Amino acid sequence: MNERLQLGDSVIVTNNGQSYSSYESLARKLLDKNKWKQYQVPKNNSVGIIIAVDTQKSGIYGVEIDGLQYLIGGKGLETTSRPNPVSQSLKQINEKVLFPIENLVLE
Repeated sequence: MNERLQLGDSVIVTNNGQSYSSYESLARKLLDKNKWKQYQVPKNNSVGIIIAVDTQKSGIYGVEIDGLQYLIGGKGLETTSRPNPVSQSLKQINEKVLFPIENLVLE
């Protein structure tokens, strides 16, 4: 198990053979059912973001790549500094939505 991986980490798929594309019950628990497709695996060298961690210590992570979600074992992932479209989009949204609390006026 790759214990250094955490929620929000940008990762690269190094071994898509570590994908768990038939674990429907775990996918229902960890992933968005509209973004997960049974028996589909990501391409090697795809960059994604960790969106879920199996709390049963199985070493399986939920990873979002190009709008789709996958279950991938930690042995098939490595952290990367390569830009991830999902995390960059979230950062841009946060920058637009968040503002300093001192600008908040309570009446």
